[in-house]
Amino acid sequence: MEEEEESMRLLWQINKNLEEISSKIDKLISLYEFAQKHELERFRERALGRSKIRREIYGLCDGTKTVQEIAQRVGKSMPHVSMVLTALEEAKLVKPKEVGRKKYYVRIV
Repeated sequence: MEEEEESMRLLWQINKNLEEISSKIDKLISLYEFAQKHELERFRERALGRSKIRREIYGLCDGTKTVQEIAQRVGKSMPHVSMVLTALEEAKLVKPKEVGRKKYYVRIV
């Protein structure tokens, strides 16, 4: 009987320790996700820089506009917009989505 009680106490203590560990792991995951989100925001800000046009083009990348439509919206040439989109794509801020012969750009970050 005494051995059984000791076993139960040990199991209870193990369970309590596991709950504490689980709680700490959850906190670490939350901190990691916060840090990762913060770092992505900093990266995006560095990649976009102070360029108003780059930010405007980035903002229009919602997956519904072609390069031509974006160029018309911002009042810039298609080659200029394509160059900015290529830079944003290389920075992993946008990705192209091809539908038939048309290419649309979608924000990733």
